[in-house]
Amino acid sequence: MSDISSVANGLAQLCSSLLYPNGTNAASVSGRRTIIQRGWLTESVMSGICGPQGGTDYVLVMPVQGAYRTIPEPLGWPWETGPITAPTVSLSIAGNTATVSLASGSVPGGNVGLQVRADANAPFPDRLAAVHAVRSSDTPATIAAALAAFFPGATVQGPTLTITNAIGLTPATGGTGTATRITRRQQQLFLVTLWSGAPEGRDALGSALDGALSGVTWFAASDGAQCQLKFAGSADIDTMQAQSLYRRDMRFNVIYDTTQIQAAAQMLFSAGVVHVQTPDGPVIQTFGSVIPDSLQ
Repeated sequence: MSDISSVANGLAQLCSSLLYPNGTNAASVSGRRTIIQRGWLTESVMSGICGPQGGTDYVLVMPVQGAYRTIPEPLGWPWETGPITAPTVSLSIAGNTATVSLASGSVPGGNVGLQVRADANAPFPDRLAAVHAVRSSDTPATIAAALAAFFPGATVQGPTLTITNAIGLTPATGGTGTATRITRRQQQLFLVTLWSGAPEGRDALGSALDGALSGVTWFAASDGAQCQLKFAGSADIDTMQAQSLYRRDMRFNVIYDTTQIQAAAQMLFSAGVVHVQTPDGPVIQTFGSVIPDSLQ
């Protein structure tokens, strides 16, 4: 989830990539040694050997307190599912037996399920369906045992389970992923502050960074979320020139989203009820699979 910390870190990383397009082992585009970071300069840095007075320029990124506003949007908070990690487990069916197998060399993962069509003598209802969430520590044998536990009378031998009174088995596997929804959209003002020990250094750094940022309308926060960047002006501040410190504040409005994320699994079976109107009045009828009592 993006917040002012991940946005500030992303903006600092953007400035670093623009000032050092060939990496930090090469020269910066301003031709001067420059350190880019989130947050303000400490007194020890200001007066130290790597301070601005020692010939090192600084680019600092930080949010401005009180310069925030919520952007009203008809978002509706819908959940959107991201990429799904495919399951590594599978089920093969032969008569009333099901055998669990794992993809060679893979880590166990995903969800595996089984729906059973049962005869009238079965100790469980027809269309009973069960699902097991596979753990990385699972084996085919433990998965088979976990599924068999939902069906009274089922037996297990290694990765194979046999279900007595079953007249049909329907296997299902599914992957897992994440679902995300936007809960708030906002605009926050950020300062990109330049410090140099000489006015020409500030001008060279400011010109290089301003030109590079002028072509950027979107950037990634440190968590990967996309943020919109809007220039909001700049100003030189020379109140510390007596100490050979020259500063330029560049202001940017950043629009970003606050999100919620939760785990999401693919559906394997469905179940529900419908209200049916009959001459004797409304009747509730079930459809789909039957859910085990332990999962209700």
